Amino acid sequence: MKILLALPLLGLALFCIFGFLASAEASDPSEQFRWRSGYAVLGLLSLLGAMALIFGKRNSDSDT
Repeated sequence: MKILLALPLLGLALFCIFGFLASAEASDPSEQFRWRSGYAVLGLLSLLGAMALIFGKRNSDSDT
């Protein structure tokens, strides 16, 4: 179940990689910086969220 919840986050991280690379086409350097920083922050947060879902601690209620 955790993997199904992590798949959209991984897809969003891949989309942010593509957006980060495509933002180099913007003409204004300050506009490039804004787009690249937004894609980087969103991509890293979604990647960290997916990793937390996949590799996080399991629910210990069933262990008792």
